[in-house]
Amino acid sequence: MALGAMFILDALGGYDYALTHQYEYGIRVISNSWGTSGDFEPENPVNIASKKAYGRGIVSLFAAGNDGPGSDTHNPYAIAPWAISVGAGDKYGRLAKFSSRGVKGEGGTFVIDGETWSYENRPTIVAPGVDIISTRVVAPVTSLSAQQDVENLEPAHVPFYAHMSGTSMATPLAAGIVALMLEANPSLSPAQVKDIIQKTATNMPNRESWEVGAGYVNAYAAVDYIFRSVPFGTALNLNRKFNSSINTAKEVQDFTIDYNPLLAANNQMQFNVAEGTTDFEAKITSGGLFGLTGNPVNLILFSPEGKEYRSGIPVLFAQSLDRGMAVAAPTPGTWTLKIEGLQGIALPEAISGTITSMQLTRTTGLNDIAGHPAEASIKMAVSARLADGLGSSYKPDEPLKRIQLADYLMMGQAVRQHFPTNGAVSFRDVSGIDLLLAESATAKGAALRDRMHAYNGVMLTDGSGKFNPKSAVKRVHLAYSLVQSLGLQEFALERNGKAVTVIVDGKTIAVEDAKDIPAGLEGYVSVALDMGLINAFYSVTQGPFDLMPKLHANFKPLQNVTRGEFAVIVTRTHTNWEATTQLLAASSSSELQAAPAMWEQSFAYPNPFNGVATISYGLAQDGFVSVKVFDVLGNKVQTLVAENKQAGKHSLKFDGSNLPAGTYVYRINAGDKVSSNRMVLVR
Repeated sequence: MALGAMFILDALGGYDYALTHQYEYGIRVISNSWGTSGDFEPENPVNIASKKAYGRGIVSLFAAGNDGPGSDTHNPYAIAPWAISVGAGDKYGRLAKFSSRGVKGEGGTFVIDGETWSYENRPTIVAPGVDIISTRVVAPVTSLSAQQDVENLEPAHVPFYAHMSGTSMATPLAAGIVALMLEANPSLSPAQVKDIIQKTATNMPNRESWEVGAGYVNAYAAVDYIFRSVPFGTALNLNRKFNSSINTAKEVQDFTIDYNPLLAANNQMQFNVAEGTTDFEAKITSGGLFGLTGNPVNLILFSPEGKEYRSGIPVLFAQSLDRGMAVAAPTPGTWTLKIEGLQGIALPEAISGTITSMQLTRTTGLNDIAGHPAEASIKMAVSARLADGLGSSYKPDEPLKRIQLADYLMMGQAVRQHFPTNGAVSFRDVSGIDLLLAESATAKGAALRDRMHAYNGVMLTDGSGKFNPKSAVKRVHLAYSLVQSLGLQEFALERNGKAVTVIVDGKTIAVEDAKDIPAGLEGYVSVALDMGLINAFYSVTQGPFDLMPKLHANFKPLQNVTRGEFAVIVTRTHTNWEATTQLLAASSSSELQAAPAMWEQSFAYPNPFNGVATISYGLAQDGFVSVKVFDVLGNKVQTLVAENKQAGKHSLKFDGSNLPAGTYVYRINAGDKVSSNRMVLVR
């Protein structure tokens, strides 16, 4: 208690100093990377101090806390309506598991100094707070990141910089944004700052306000808003009135499977799906020895009647971690979850996962979906805020219109709010909120997952100056939008001009109508198919004298997407947005160049490969390097490099055209560092 009292006195002393020296130093922002637990008390001395600062035009930001992911873990000082509460997200737009949450629907009013205030128990905003690099201090806590510092920082920087995570890292970043806003307009009041920083945020997929507040902070839009009147905030989930809603109860089951390709019977488990379950999602995370490089394993589900569901193995990405499969309207009874290697090939390891089941309690605004084949998927999409109804109905058989897709991409795929800063209007056939949707979806750097704002928009235009809001969305254009939303433009472009195929039961099948895919989009279709973002259509033929039937695959790229079909596709897709797969895939080229000492990010591409693979790696310093390839028995197959190399990023080709299919391991030796990863050669 004494220590707690001293801590509070220190905090009050800090506020006292800021208030008494405000005009001397021009203090406008106070960042509080500390807090406590307990109930919100308006007349707590700290809250009185932050309110006093508020009255003097000083913006107070508080770290939301690091006690997540459960509800009611929010720092009570951050709940004050005159303060800004900052949660933590990672650099790819996902909410950090440790970030404290508020309580759904909790709030109220109180009177202080004769003024009535309203409050909500939720963060205000989420800002980057995972693996933040900053100057090192002499304290035990910085030693916790010692291994990460050595691996990710240049050797000369390690004594002076360190990685840290927490809402205490996110809060000063948000405070910096507030400082930029006040520099743009010093007359802004703390209330206006808080309003703007919320209005300009980016929706975080499948997250509610008690978890993330308004969403992920957008410094660019916050400052832009100050200089001109633009309708930011109209597409924000926090402010939006949804036409349809689903109330559900959620149950989460954790599991671990000790995968071993030689013990097939041990690679599966059974679980029960109760009556009334509207949907469930099974997800596995490859951990253990291969947690950073991935293991080519597939998650397979078998219903009680034997129907099979496969997550697919994203063969483009050597560094894939998560696999997930959502099942709508599952048959009640005993289900089987099985882990299987690509063509039977994978490496032993403990694989953990979760099964999340949802029970429906109530629906509104969906009076026309009963008995529809997509009924359960529509409920899932609406529940996760990945789609919405139209008035009192969903209209599942109507074509999905382009303006609806733009709306749903902003709502559920983390598209940043944007207007051209030169004041120009890009499209003549949309206005109001529709113009915001069109401008945002087509802007460069639209996707929150696009960290560097370097990629094209998440929707295509024809360059005519029209958005064509009422035109139907084609399957090929939906594939493009889903891939762009995940920040995977580079991988899609690398696949352009190559054959479009799908893998079924370990066999590669050509997509027979690939010629109908518009030029420049075939890579997007390939990535979407490889990752299971969108389905192909299959048929079987067998001649009178054929011993075995032949499987055919078509994509139907120019077929219209119905609203019901979109719900089915987007609910299968959403697990990929949260998956670490995209995080590593998107960073493998750009971040390796920025941090070449990250040995865990050496990778082979494509993997699995057929013929030739590219091996990329980084060196922290000049020196002798050897790169060798071995088979699974440890026999050396080939020496690719044995010479001095300069520090930086390197890549080389490994030609396995004359080798038998199977698993190979490449090993990189540089000084006292060794990096080994496996490659899978398929035929």
